[in-house]
Amino acid sequence: MYTVHTMPLAMPLEKASKDLSVPNTLFGVLTSTSMAEDLPYGPGPLTDTASAYFCTDCSSAGTTWTQTFACDGSTVDMTIEYVFDSAMTPFDRIKYCSDYGCTVDYTVSGTSVGTTEKFTGNFWFSSGTVGSSSSGSGLASDDGLWGAGTSQFGIVDGETGGGNGYCPWSKSGFYGFGNCNKYDSYKGSYMFYGSTSYTTCPNLMSMLYAGPAVASAPVSVHGDPMFQHDGKGQHFWLKEHVLSELLSWSKDGHKYTLHGKVIANTETGHQWFKQIVLKSDDIEAFSASMTRADDLKPTLLTSSNSSLGVDSQLKVEGHESNPKSVTYVDAGGMKFALTAEGAHKYSDSVQQEKYSHVNVKMPEGLVKDATGLFAELAGAQPMSDATKALLRSPK
Repeated sequence: MYTVHTMPLAMPLEKASKDLSVPNTLFGVLTSTSMAEDLPYGPGPLTDTASAYFCTDCSSAGTTWTQTFACDGSTVDMTIEYVFDSAMTPFDRIKYCSDYGCTVDYTVSGTSVGTTEKFTGNFWFSSGTVGSSSSGSGLASDDGLWGAGTSQFGIVDGETGGGNGYCPWSKSGFYGFGNCNKYDSYKGSYMFYGSTSYTTCPNLMSMLYAGPAVASAPVSVHGDPMFQHDGKGQHFWLKEHVLSELLSWSKDGHKYTLHGKVIANTETGHQWFKQIVLKSDDIEAFSASMTRADDLKPTLLTSSNSSLGVDSQLKVEGHESNPKSVTYVDAGGMKFALTAEGAHKYSDSVQQEKYSHVNVKMPEGLVKDATGLFAELAGAQPMSDATKALLRSPK
């Protein structure tokens, strides 16, 4: 019998290396003899923390994992924090990583590590088939490694037959354990702490916890158009001359939505936002569209209805020799900063004016539980097939 189990910060085996304001949810228990092809998996609840199991439905979608390791079976001596670039459930994540690999920002800490290490790596677990059904006796069809690998180590993948990964005893830079192209009990007790040497841990216990999406970093959408979040950029393409819904969220019983209308250069496939609209309960509450000022500079023509819970304010910022007009908007707890820009990719002033556009910034990031295209691009929600289709250039 299995029930949902949250991380109790007072228990040595399950203590995370950071203070978690939202408890992480236990979704995996791994041992030195069951961590891949002998790891049972299926639906929860999960209560038995002494037996190996991977729960397929114990946690909702999120962007963070915490994995604890106890060589002696009781006292945690290493913790790995995983931060992924999009939100998924643990079961969807492990299958996705097995198919495509996952870029992970790792933090490795603990008494067996010494100095806390932070680096970015590529996690696969196993490039063999993983989670082929809703439940079974072996999560991986063949092999699997759990842990963090530096760029020196390379891809974390227990299924080395395809040449994708490395056994930990052949290259340094791996933190963790697993089945490296054999069977689970074969060297599954070998714990690695960054070097090719290992510690034998026959009583090894490792717990996997799923956390929520990481706090939202500022978001900007600019140019043709490029979505930028947390240092990463992604182009996307929308249907031209149509108000497309970009983001949705709720506050105090009201639904708010952000919409945008683009024009395109049909020869190059580039697009630009010509209009941004905010709606409250499906009624237009704010609009910003491109026009030209008397000095022919691109500017925004705006309209706002504060009675619908959307407030806007125009400010002039920057040096007096080159002032910039910024329209700040507050809608249902979401904050936006809008500016008008010429299409600077063109040297021709006619083209610059034709494709002048609205740039959008969300300086405080996304509110909790926001959904839609921008939430998915920011990794706050799982990426849908509809959003994936918008990432393919029409040219």
